[in-house]
Amino acid sequence: MNIMLYSNASEINAVDKKLTELTTLTGTLREQSSIIDPIITISDIDNYIGQMNYAYIPQFNRYYFITNIESVRKNLWKVSFHVDVLYTYRESIRANSAIIERNENEYDLKLNDGLFRTQQNPRIEQFPFPAGFNTWNFVLAVAGN
Repeated sequence: MNIMLYSNASEINAVDKKLTELTTLTGTLREQSSIIDPIITISDIDNYIGQMNYAYIPQFNRYYFITNIESVRKNLWKVSFHVDVLYTYRESIRANSAIIERNENEYDLKLNDGLFRTQQNPRIEQFPFPAGFNTWNFVLAVAGN
């Protein structure tokens, strides 16, 4: 089993990540492990403890955030991972087409999402009538949605 350790400088919710490879470890998985949230005991990572925060495990075909590093004894660490779904499946995500209802930069006011506040501006026009009106007579016309 291989584990490629990285330093990730990107936001958690970014699809593309800025990864710097630190090292690749080779070993054997000797305990039961989850594919989504594996906890793997690793040795020989003392030089990378402060830098590593991301990993790739080719046998699981997934990228992972490193969520916790726990010391077991000298030169032996229990590392907890959590799958990064966005980076793992980035090609599949990009291959999809969709109507984006909400976007922080571009938006369509015709797609109502209930969170975007709209302002209603009244349009008032006044036209004099040539013959005039008797006292207290009004005409009101309303048009629109």
